[in-house]
Amino acid sequence: MSSGGKSDRKGDYYFASSLEYEWPIYKSRRKVGLRGYPALIYYQDRNDKGKDDVVFAAAFGVVIRWYQNIDYKGFYWDIGISPLWNSRLFRRNASHWNALTEFGVGYKFDSNWHIALKFQHISNGQTRSPNEGVNAMALCLGYTF
Repeated sequence: MSSGGKSDRKGDYYFASSLEYEWPIYKSRRKVGLRGYPALIYYQDRNDKGKDDVVFAAAFGVVIRWYQNIDYKGFYWDIGISPLWNSRLFRRNASHWNALTEFGVGYKFDSNWHIALKFQHISNGQTRSPNEGVNAMALCLGYTF
């Protein structure tokens, strides 16, 4: 984990689960979808008072995915944005409402499993101060029903 400012987030980590539903865009390799994060748990190594802290969050937003093949298999990349509510404040962020933006590349196997690597950013978009964002790389594993 890293931040957009001066906070050290080296000991931070998180776990997130997501649900997604996507629709094909007519005669293209693209799909548009709705993505929800019903459970995002972010462990902050130390807060501003020197204590460990856990943030629980949930998000819901939109995603656009571009597939390599018209059958929606193989390599893809996606981009998404979701409003995010967090139970406690992220270190050096003054808002319980933030945006989760993400960009990822992945591969969807013939067996409906997929794997992706994503860059994610959480920020309040300068709506409140301070606003040190949280940057993270996420390794994702999923299954399409």
